[in-house]
Amino acid sequence: MRCGSTWLYEVLKLHPDIRMSDCKEMDFFFMAQMLQHDLRWYEAQFRPGNGAEPKAVRGEISPLYARLKPWQVKRIADLLPDARIILTLRHPVERVWSQALYEFGFRSQRDLRKVRSSEFLRQLERPRSKLSSDYYRTVRVWSDAFGSKALHISLFDELRDDPQTYVHDILRHIGASTPWPLPSELRQKKVWATNSLVKQQRDIPEVVQWYIADQLLEPTERLNELLGGRGSN
Repeated sequence: MRCGSTWLYEVLKLHPDIRMSDCKEMDFFFMAQMLQHDLRWYEAQFRPGNGAEPKAVRGEISPLYARLKPWQVKRIADLLPDARIILTLRHPVERVWSQALYEFGFRSQRDLRKVRSSEFLRQLERPRSKLSSDYYRTVRVWSDAFGSKALHISLFDELRDDPQTYVHDILRHIGASTPWPLPSELRQKKVWATNSLVKQQRDIPEVVQWYIADQLLEPTERLNELLGGRGSN
């Protein structure tokens, strides 16, 4: 969440080998949609139009899947053993603050300048906020279920600094043809970015920044070891 997934969805929709779901965040597995529909309904979301042949690669992007429990992800692996998983990670403090601004400024339509530091801290303590921030847990849960080779981990810095390489690495992982030039209209475009959705700007209060750092330092150190030093910066 807050790691460029909407931008990636818009990019992958344009690739000739890929059929993305019409709804970006289907939130199907172990969420409300799964209580209303079955796997046949899920599969139908990726059918081509006009009777064309199915695309070689079919998928969806739902950041909430990062919060699923181990038994739930293992059940997904039982149902879709050949799935390939994409996970983009952002600097922990940046991601948490971006999510907090999104929650207060966009979803709750609050004036960010009037939100107290104590309110931000309470937001960070919510279980869903903690689950979205624990990258180490997410990587372990999904790699344990699917195997480490099925999980492709990118860093948000890579998307920001070199979007073409970022996309090519993902295309190779999911089996879509490369090289493929990134559409020029999306090369510099931000999609659903927090600063374009909220009305006011708000710098992170120092107490909030240090609180996030204190909470996430240890799991981020464990993540860095798991990724072989890729997260050291």
